[in-house]
Amino acid sequence: MMAAAVSSSWSGSSSLTTPHTITVGGLPVHVYGLPALTVPATSSAGLAVVFVLHGRTESHEHPSIMGIVNRLVESARERRLAPDGKGAKDLLVVTFDQRNHGHRTVDRDRNLGWMEGGRKRAQVRKDKGMQAHELDNVSHATDMLACQVGTSRDVSFLIDFLPPALFPHDERTVTDWYSVGFSLGGHATWLALAHEPRITLGVPIVGSPSTHTLLTNRAANLPAPAGPLPLSAPYFPRTLMSLFDALDPDRTTRDRWTGKKICVLSGADDHLVDYYKGGSDKFVEKLRECGVEVDAWVQPNTGHACTPEMIERICDFIWRRGLSPEKGKL
Repeated sequence: MMAAAVSSSWSGSSSLTTPHTITVGGLPVHVYGLPALTVPATSSAGLAVVFVLHGRTESHEHPSIMGIVNRLVESARERRLAPDGKGAKDLLVVTFDQRNHGHRTVDRDRNLGWMEGGRKRAQVRKDKGMQAHELDNVSHATDMLACQVGTSRDVSFLIDFLPPALFPHDERTVTDWYSVGFSLGGHATWLALAHEPRITLGVPIVGSPSTHTLLTNRAANLPAPAGPLPLSAPYFPRTLMSLFDALDPDRTTRDRWTGKKICVLSGADDHLVDYYKGGSDKFVEKLRECGVEVDAWVQPNTGHACTPEMIERICDFIWRRGLSPEKGKL
C-alpha cells in the first residue's frame, strides 16, 4: 500500500493533510505529505522529515498539533512551487502518540502535575475525597522526565526504522530530520536536539531545555497547604537528580549543539512554562555565545499556547534554515 501511495507525483486527487498511518515496530505512525512526493526523486535536493510532538494529556490528533501539521505541509508545497523554490527539499510531517498518551495511555493520573488546576480536576478531587494538602501526583517530576526522554528516544527509534517502513523498495532517501514540539513535546524536542545527532533542526514551543529548573521552580512555588515541596525524596529522589545531571539539555557539552538550527517560541504570559523561570533565556544566550544559530521569540500577551503567529514562524524557519535551496542565506 505504501509503495503505491508514493509511486507518482501528486496530482491533487489526494489531500496533503490526509495521513497515511503505518505501524513501525508496534507503534502507529501518521505521515503527512506523501502524495506530494515524486518517486523516484526528480532532483538531488533531498527529503526532510519533521516530527511534530504533542503536549501533556493530549494526543497526536489534538487541534494544536493538527494546526501545525496542516500548515507545515501546505506551506512547504506552496513555497516549493514558487519560482524561487526549485531545488528545495521535499517534506514529510510525522506524528505519533507519546508514552502514556492517546492510544498508549495506561495510567492517566501519572500525567498529572503535583496540583492540577481547573474545575474538572477540582470535581475529581472532591469525588475522591482528597484533602487540600494531598497531591494529585506525587511522582510528577519523575513522570515528566521519563515521558520526555521516552519521546526523544522514540524519535531516535523512528529515525532508524521509519525509512525502511516507508520506502521498502528504496524509492526515496531521507536526508534531514527535524523536530517540532509543543509543551511536553517542546521539552522532548530539546532532548532530541541534545542527544540525537541526526536531528539538525528543532522548534521547541513553550518548552524548557532544563526540566530540573522548570520543576524545582514549580515545587518551590506550589501554594500551601500542598506546597512548597522540598527538593528531596519522594518528590526529587537522588536517582532522579542524577538523571537531570546526565540528560537535561542545558547540562550537555558544547559539541552536542554544533551545526544545530533552533527556533524557540514562548508566550510572555505563560505561567506554566515561563521563558525565564524555565531556563530558556539563559540557555539561548549560552548557545549563541557558542556560535549556535538560535531564533527566539516571546510573543506578547500570550499564555501557554501555540498561536497562528507561532505556526507561521515555524513554517518560515523550517523553510529558510532547512528546506530552501537558499538556506545558507539569512
